[in-house]
Amino acid sequence: MRYAKTVVIMAVGIGLYYLLGRFAAIPGPVPGTFLTMQFAVLAVLAALSGSVTGGLTGFLGQLLLDLSAGGILLSRVLPAGIYGILAGQLCGMLGIEKGELSVRDLLIFAGFQLAAHAAAWFLAAPCLDIFLYGKPLEEAFWHGLATGITHMVTTVLTGTVLCLVVATVRQGNPPEDSL
Repeated sequence: MRYAKTVVIMAVGIGLYYLLGRFAAIPGPVPGTFLTMQFAVLAVLAALSGSVTGGLTGFLGQLLLDLSAGGILLSRVLPAGIYGILAGQLCGMLGIEKGELSVRDLLIFAGFQLAAHAAAWFLAAPCLDIFLYGKPLEEAFWHGLATGITHMVTTVLTGTVLCLVVATVRQGNPPEDSL
């Protein structure tokens, strides 16, 4: 039963990731960057269900998003999976699923999101762009920086709101068996 729940959560997460990335993306300040909410949903999903679910959801959601845009860029797909793994690993200790969320927890959540995005977009994505696609060093790191910052802003703002909503809903209904 536990694995069935995990698969359902992943399927819903991948669907939300795709829909938010494809249809709710606002062009960002730097060409090729977008303000989207898919990473906020991924962060909360990973915090609730763990790093494996978060990593697979990020990886497969971005893969589906890239396929629908006409081509797979591993320098986006792999960092999305890395982000999901880190978000699940770092946020797993918060009390979101039990409905216990303090200001300290929200600050920790925000800090973890900043760290996970930094690892994915400031390090992994530019290195993959350079090694896989031969992108110039400066361009790759500038784009990684711009992408990371836009994802950080949207994730911290919308992710915090989502955490509050989930914790409030769960407050009266703690889960019988957490994932």
